[in-house]
Amino acid sequence: MRIIHLSDTHFATRPESLFSACFDKRILGLLNYLTRRRGKMHNEYLTETVDTILGMKPDIVVCSGDITVIGSEREFEGATRRLNPLVESSEFDFIYVPGNHDAYSGSRRCRVALQNAFFKLNRERWKLDELPQELRIGNVRFFVVNEDRPTNIFLSSGYIQGKTAECLSSWFDAPREDNEVRVLVGHHPTRLANGKRTAFRRRLVGGELIHDALINGRLDLSLCGHIHDPFIRNFDSGAREICAGSLTTNGRMVEIDVDDSTGRTEVKWLTRTGEPL
Repeated sequence: MRIIHLSDTHFATRPESLFSACFDKRILGLLNYLTRRRGKMHNEYLTETVDTILGMKPDIVVCSGDITVIGSEREFEGATRRLNPLVESSEFDFIYVPGNHDAYSGSRRCRVALQNAFFKLNRERWKLDELPQELRIGNVRFFVVNEDRPTNIFLSSGYIQGKTAECLSSWFDAPREDNEVRVLVGHHPTRLANGKRTAFRRRLVGGELIHDALINGRLDLSLCGHIHDPFIRNFDSGAREICAGSLTTNGRMVEIDVDDSTGRTEVKWLTRTGEPL
């Protein structure tokens, strides 16, 4: 099986109502984008990547969140439109989970836009409030979780709590089948590239559950984004935490090959045009 992993594509546009955005976190996100990030992000990278993936014909494509900047209706419409060729392809499957920017606002219109985008991008397989979910393809079990919800202006945290924590504990503790490979699809890494904890305001609350599973080999791969500089953390158990970084900043995606007969995985970085790094 071949998995393509990308993240943090961050499609940006003006909110529908600047007036309403002034009363929640969206105005800060928009100002941050305009003053700091706009010059570093390249929307054409996503277009090139989509064309490349369509030619590669993998078995599944995973997008680990932050397809928008401030989670507005217009941004979800634009992001969904750009990802749609991957969603509609009959050659492979597609999974999307939200990031903190997708869940940026508590506005009803923004929440509905996220729910609609999630439903469409996941091929109407699940509704957002039905996560966590498990998807099996061959000998690979994907654990699909939503780690994000609106937070105050100082935080960009994720959360593994309640039903999500219970489901993950049950999945991690279950006996393995022959050559079974377990893959978590979320947005937040449990640690930084150097193994240190993330800053308090960016932490994954409850993430020790995932980190311990990687250490103990009860989880094989954790696919995430959030941190814009891509990295891979290797564990003594053979597990890996793979942060794809921001596609529209770095122009990178990850190719993961899973051997169906042994369960072994090989990972390599690709450019947006499919060239190995």
